[in-house]
Amino acid sequence: IGIYDFLKPVIMIRDPELIKSIAIKHFDMFTDHRDFIQYDQDPLASQGLFFLRGDKWRKMRAILSPSYTSKKMRTMFKLISD
Repeated sequence: IGIYDFLKPVIMIRDPELIKSIAIKHFDMFTDHRDFIQYDQDPLASQGLFFLRGDKWRKMRAILSPSYTSKKMRTMFKLISD
């Protein structure tokens, strides 16, 4: 979906396969997106993976990635659905 943030055009991705492609296969091309939340506005949320940029994003992704393997996701899903 194409929208405007005041005068700046923004693309909002809603297709799950495209999101997967961006987040997994081509993540290195999308590390420096625009800032959505500033640290002084929300110190906790601004440190989330979707809001970090550059080296901070890479470090956080490296920390979080081992938690989201297929096996671990199946185990978590089973625990949540029970």
